[in-house]
Amino acid sequence: MILVLNAGSSSLKVEVFDLQLTSVLSGSVTNIGTDGTLKLGKAKADEKTSNHADALTQMLAALEGQGITLNTLTAAAHRVVHGGTILTQPAKVTPEVIRAIEACIQLAPLHNPNNLAAILALDKVAPDL
Repeated sequence: MILVLNAGSSSLKVEVFDLQLTSVLSGSVTNIGTDGTLKLGKAKADEKTSNHADALTQMLAALEGQGITLNTLTAAAHRVVHGGTILTQPAKVTPEVIRAIEACIQLAPLHNPNNLAAILALDKVAPDL
């Protein structure tokens, strides 16, 4: 299965796809940094998150509750708002790609830092994805 993350300015959206790229489950954490909501499939719960890394931790726990664990994932993809002229097509996340996203923060100051936070948080718990 493939986990796709979209870390916005105050939300984290996820979609899980099977290997045929059929959507299996989607969810979101809203109002990150304050009282928000975690939705996953038909389930919905009030959640308070301090930052995007915390939102990702809570979402991964919710996914695990639905039987989707880090061990069942074969890949992860991140939607990054702006890659400038450097990142113009999909790329494997490497230290160079992370530096390129950092270099473009001024082009998307509300999104790129949060995109990076999700990338780094997932890499910390699942570096092989």
